[in-house]
Amino acid sequence: MLRVLTNLNLLNRQDFEAPANVIASGVTGTWVKMETEALAFVGSAGDFAVGPIWTESYRDGSIGKWTPEVATTDQLTLIWGKMRALTDQFSGTPAVGTPLRVRTDGKLEQGTANSDYIVAYCTKASHSIQHLGTSHTVIEFMTV
Repeated sequence: MLRVLTNLNLLNRQDFEAPANVIASGVTGTWVKMETEALAFVGSAGDFAVGPIWTESYRDGSIGKWTPEVATTDQLTLIWGKMRALTDQFSGTPAVGTPLRVRTDGKLEQGTANSDYIVAYCTKASHSIQHLGTSHTVIEFMTV
């Protein structure tokens, strides 16, 4: 789940080829990188990441379940740029101000500044929201 709080006109959005393992393992809000002109999960925790998947996944949060055009095109849409957003794709209990890196499964987790590739900072700790009729535990983050 990814709820962007920033004006979408200020962000970049683009479709990319996605191999079967990314399509089968991802959900909206999962972070990925570009590798040989296609999407891939990061190789090791803290690796470079391009941005979160913007393509709508099933509302029940089922992994690898996408809107019909994904099966037809084998593409997923990424969104990137300076943004503030809410996501349930995180691990641990990051506090406000915590630097965030990307895990190998595409979720955000606490990172170490100057050691990891930091993609965002936590701006609101874990809390619950209602999104599309379902309760989600999320963090708010701001990308760097």
